[in-house]
Amino acid sequence: MEAGTSEQMFPSSFKDATLEGLFQSYSVKQKRSAIECYLLASVLFNLQNLVLIVDVNSVHFVHSVVFLLVNISIFLWCRFRSKPFWSVIPHVTWGLSLLQLLLHMGLQVYPHTSRDYLGWIVLISFFIYATLPVKLQICRLLSLVSCIVYICLLLLIHQLGDSTSSQPFLFRQERLLLSVLPEHVAVQMRQDLGDFFLLKETWFSSVLISDSVCCFSILYADIVGFTAISSTYSASELVKILNELFARFDRLSEKYQQLRIKILGDCYYCISGAPKERPDHAILSVHMGLSMVKAIKYVQQTTNSPVDMRVGIHTGAVLAGVLGQRQWQFDVYSKDVELANKMEQSGLPGRVHISEKTLCYIDGNFEVEPAFGENREEALRQAGLKTFFIVNTIVPPLWCNTRRVHISEKTLCYIDGNFEVEPAFGENREEALRQAGLKTFFIVNTIVPPLRCNTRLEGK
Repeated sequence: MEAGTSEQMFPSSFKDATLEGLFQSYSVKQKRSAIECYLLASVLFNLQNLVLIVDVNSVHFVHSVVFLLVNISIFLWCRFRSKPFWSVIPHVTWGLSLLQLLLHMGLQVYPHTSRDYLGWIVLISFFIYATLPVKLQICRLLSLVSCIVYICLLLLIHQLGDSTSSQPFLFRQERLLLSVLPEHVAVQMRQDLGDFFLLKETWFSSVLISDSVCCFSILYADIVGFTAISSTYSASELVKILNELFARFDRLSEKYQQLRIKILGDCYYCISGAPKERPDHAILSVHMGLSMVKAIKYVQQTTNSPVDMRVGIHTGAVLAGVLGQRQWQFDVYSKDVELANKMEQSGLPGRVHISEKTLCYIDGNFEVEPAFGENREEALRQAGLKTFFIVNTIVPPLWCNTRRVHISEKTLCYIDGNFEVEPAFGENREEALRQAGLKTFFIVNTIVPPLRCNTRLEGK
């Protein structure tokens, strides 16, 4: 009853088809003059963009200028042409206005949210009905298409925005995790990240580095005279000095393949041979200790004080794990770790103090002398360990010999005494060479010059 009354009061069309066609034709012709308002709205939108875009050399500024010129051209065409292709102009005008709006929306030309463009979509829909010289059915279709395209692009922008905004967060999370845990541990823990929130208060996650093979060297280093420095420098200056020193230690640990475990005040300790086992772990640890003794000269020169490094190295088994539920802490645990700490405590400033177990793994690369650390430390004496000081480097590390020619003993058989050589002990640094039973040598000097160097002598 009510629907019928409303239909009679506000009819949507004429019952006579001929009359309806005449009305639609009249309405379209009446709106031909109003299309200029549609074009003026597009021009105002372009002018707004040109004002808000700061960088005149940007792509956004260029295409805003292009759209502005196109809209002005269409406006002048409709203004001064008697028959400006009315079957095409309305659709082109609508397409350009929708395209430039969606382009600015998708490229985020200026800092507006996607919802800020909702008003422009509503305005476009209003102008479609009010100004475009097309039939009512086409107006409905164009308005519907505009809204659908806007909603689709809005959903796409939000989906891409969520993924791109999460990338910096994930990158910062990754950096934070790697600053607390070693990479191989962080990878394993990241796989179980979803279970962290279900952990009990007594949770302990252990990451076993070695089952039964005793092939790790543990290095402890301590700054001797640190208390004197701390009493003469302010806290900020002291932190700056220590940060520079430990940054140098971190670079050395990367160079010598050390896994830094922790920094405790002025104590720095790391292990070699983890997470990947390597046969030269003890050699690398000794080189690390010697380099740390040299690096402390930076603090000596900066503070003008007699500070020095005391380094202790022991070789043994290591168990590593992550402790804590809220604040994770990666650390190493074993009796050998405690002995390495005692090696540092019983050492002397400026010297690298190694145990006899470590001595068994350095393969003659260093000259040593008895240190008698067992007489200064009860734990070493109870463990039956003899200790030694590093006196000199006999075989430099392999990367220090990049300018030297490194040959095998098979190659030595074919040089026929043309070169002077010396032992390189490359088999001590490379497992494959040791398994092949190959000894290696460095070329020291040329005894017999190549033949081409004697051509002038032969000519004479």
